[in-house]
Amino acid sequence: KIVNDVNILTKRNSYVILSGIKKSQQAKVITKWNKFNFIPLKIFSYGNWVTLILIKN
Repeated sequence: KIVNDVNILTKRNSYVILSGIKKSQQAKVITKWNKFNFIPLKIFSYGNWVTLILIKN
């Protein structure tokens, strides 16, 4: 999956922007990325859509 590839290609303190996420999937996406040490830095929502800015710890 993409999270594994991004994890390999990024270093600590790297930022990742995920957009086009349905609000109903937000928690699931955050949980998945947390397992690879990416934590939410900022969350933007517009209607039923969410953009996540994550930072790698």
